[in-house]
Amino acid sequence: MQSSKKHDTPLITSTSSSILTALAFALVILTYRLLPGGNNFSPVGAIAMLGGSLLASRLGSIATPLLALFVSDLILSTTLYANYNMFAPGIFAVLLSRYACYALYPLMGRLIAARGRRIEHLLFACLAGSLMFFFVTNFVTFLVFNPKTWTSFLDCYLSALPFYRNLLIGDVLFTGLFYGAWRLVEIFHAQQQTQSAGE
Repeated sequence: MQSSKKHDTPLITSTSSSILTALAFALVILTYRLLPGGNNFSPVGAIAMLGGSLLASRLGSIATPLLALFVSDLILSTTLYANYNMFAPGIFAVLLSRYACYALYPLMGRLIAARGRRIEHLLFACLAGSLMFFFVTNFVTFLVFNPKTWTSFLDCYLSALPFYRNLLIGDVLFTGLFYGAWRLVEIFHAQQQTQSAGE
């Protein structure tokens, strides 16, 4: 007889908790992106993935990181990069490619949640997400800004390799940190429930 036990995780289903969690995720992304430096080493992918695993609303889990990214781009384009017009067609096309890639992270997070959050699934998601981001965003950058030659095509990707390395390392480290913290919270909650039941 097949077991009826599922690997579904305890999603945050209450409206107030979902809103607070989404706001916290968005605030972390916004704050980190406004800090100097980074060079693609960021928690955005990991937070987007965790949001997909935690938030019951698929639309909410996708909208949260995208909104934080858009707002931070708006702030950066009017402060630190005052000569940077994010709505210029070429630049906005590259930004849209980034948003599209990050929109897939929450979907991977939902698949991971449904399959029990195995380490190999998390690592595969980090690799797949970072590769997708690398190939898609740099291809759009090549189409918009670079001469249409094979040399320029290769140079576009080769020059982006250090940024890809930082993106992959950030995805792996932050995903391990956030999912590990979530697991610790689950263990603590289970222990509290066990103690309460024994009293």
